[in-house]
Amino acid sequence: MCNSNVDNNFQVIIEQLAQDANKSCGLVYELFVERFTNSVDTFLSSLSHNEKEQVLTIAQRYGYSACVDEDIDDNDCTVCCHGIDIDCCPAGCADARGDFTDDILFETDNFSFNAATIIFDELTELCMQVAQHKLISPVKWCELKLYIVKNEQAIDWFDTLYIDVDIDPEFVRINYSELVKYLQKKILNCKNS
Repeated sequence: MCNSNVDNNFQVIIEQLAQDANKSCGLVYELFVERFTNSVDTFLSSLSHNEKEQVLTIAQRYGYSACVDEDIDDNDCTVCCHGIDIDCCPAGCADARGDFTDDILFETDNFSFNAATIIFDELTELCMQVAQHKLISPVKWCELKLYIVKNEQAIDWFDTLYIDVDIDPEFVRINYSELVKYLQKKILNCKNS
């Protein structure tokens, strides 16, 4: 009987958390899930392991999600935090949209940097295969070229990080076709060495 009373208390608490989250999210389900999940997570931090399992079971019936997407791009969002179309929000959320451009540029730059590293790693792997007198898979080579096409901004990073102008003076400014020629040259050099 005591266990039933505890379950009812958790039921009431979770129901209240869901109602509170629903009040402040407009009609945006994703916003509700994010706020409700954060509220439940805060509540869970003060409970024992057994109680957490009980609360999670109840919370999942109300829309609790263990993994809330935090990777939502601000540019893709057409609804502000008030649950209103961002361009119609009386609080001026559309004006604040530009504040995130530096972060977006940094993330894009960081992604391009990582993509350049992936291109270099793939080149290194292909060179190792050639040095060991193994055939290069045409699929692997085409996948690398396709990856470069899909990540054009990585070309500049690759140029900056991995092409030594003193050794390869003809590669002063590089584009897609020049990068592919450079990669072919490196692979052929590995074959000849």
